[in-house]
Amino acid sequence: MIRVVVVEDEKMIRRGIIMTTDWQAFGCQVVGEAANAQDALKLIEEKKPQIVLTDIRMRGMTGIEMIESLGQDHNMHFIIISGYSDFEYARSALRLGV
Repeated sequence: MIRVVVVEDEKMIRRGIIMTTDWQAFGCQVVGEAANAQDALKLIEEKKPQIVLTDIRMRGMTGIEMIESLGQDHNMHFIIISGYSDFEYARSALRLGV
């Protein structure tokens, strides 16, 4: 099973992503969830997911900043979600190879 961590500051959205997706059908298992990037960094270190699904804008540290702080020495893929139309955030993600 592919290990997935979901990072989203809005609880209803985070729970919706987790509960409405048939993770097993994709060969995935959600191994953790976090409401902010700081908690996610600890969770990622502990759970070692192969996929991190993260919101792009969160209070404190953004999803982009979280990915940058993990550096290039990781063996995981990132899926970035956003309810915003600010293309500059997407451009930053593309520069990181996400």
